[in-house]
Amino acid sequence: MSRFSLYFALCSHRQLTETSPTMSMSSATGVFLISLLSIPILWVVNHSGLIGGNPWGIVAAGYASLLGIPAVTYFVIREKRVKKDPWFYVFTVFAFSSVVDLVLCLEMDGMISGFSEFYMKEGEPYLGTAYGIMISYWDATAHYSMYLMMVAAIAWNEQYREVGLYWVGSLLHSMIVFMPGTFIGKFANEIRPAILLNIPYVVVPVVAGVKYLQSRPDSQALSKEVKKVQGTSLLKRPLDVLLMLFLLVSIGISVIRGLAVLDCPWEVTKMYAKEYEPYLEDRTAYPVIQMLVYLFYFVPYYLAAMYGLVQPGCGWMSDWALLFAGAAAQGQFSHIGSSFHGRTRFTRRVPEATSLEFWVINLLLAIVPQILAYRCVKYPAFFTRSRNQAVNGVKESPSKKEAIGK
Repeated sequence: MSRFSLYFALCSHRQLTETSPTMSMSSATGVFLISLLSIPILWVVNHSGLIGGNPWGIVAAGYASLLGIPAVTYFVIREKRVKKDPWFYVFTVFAFSSVVDLVLCLEMDGMISGFSEFYMKEGEPYLGTAYGIMISYWDATAHYSMYLMMVAAIAWNEQYREVGLYWVGSLLHSMIVFMPGTFIGKFANEIRPAILLNIPYVVVPVVAGVKYLQSRPDSQALSKEVKKVQGTSLLKRPLDVLLMLFLLVSIGISVIRGLAVLDCPWEVTKMYAKEYEPYLEDRTAYPVIQMLVYLFYFVPYYLAAMYGLVQPGCGWMSDWALLFAGAAAQGQFSHIGSSFHGRTRFTRRVPEATSLEFWVINLLLAIVPQILAYRCVKYPAFFTRSRNQAVNGVKESPSKKEAIGK
């Protein structure tokens, strides 16, 4: 799924000013090398007993890294312009954390050992569930790639608003599912102080998302070409017609899965959970929260997106398409992986007889938002909003001219 984030990063590529390639490259490379320091640090902490059996020691060590990693970055990076950008330090800390997640999930899957026993015992044992392992894999691959992209963009003085929106959607979605699922699932009685380490991963993407949305380019006068595109009927736009159909199917699937986790008495929901996705009834509660997010967040978005494909001038379409594309990629990656993972009870894994249907359904839910985001970003003319257009009689307020991501 991370290839989609790579595409959006490329879509957002705009050269603003010329900088020193050597200096910029050293800044991005420095962040990459700093993130790798998490590996020896984990090994030393795990074998030295520095934290001992103190759960609060893990919290203190985690938040110490919020200060320590930026400090190291400040002294390593030499370019003054990069040093002044606070988001450069934020993404550096998050990249460091992504490598930590890589070590954790690899150890949970038995590929390595000796790095994270202390954390899984006294920190966040629920990360050892199938869902916890899969979100760690996603953070260690997709999110890590995005952090390096955004750091490189800052180093090269380029904007990264699109990939930033994709990242916000992905990270916020993982937290929206992970946090409530942890509190109400079978690990509710094993919550330790280390749960507080997740606070920055809720607050930071919210702040970033608000900034990115507020930095939407100003409305502009419509050119003749744009007016012609916006005057084209839906029936003459085959891609949009297909998207409408796929969105309708996605709504139906999301409603069925949402009702299934709510114990709806309908036969179709019971049959779906039993025959196609028994993981929906897993005791960890993560799949329950995931399906409720689809029902109460994705379904309204799908309906709004269908409206945006019919009504020209919906300038919000591109931003929200990127947000939900990131959310869908993260959600489906984690859900699909958890449905097959060895730490999921055998009776809750995907039945072999219906595995093909499972893949078709879940890949559809993963890919459709990516195609919609691609369409909105690559061909934005239909969604271009003029200065004189209004929604419900209210003119659009001007947005900040200077894009965030600088």
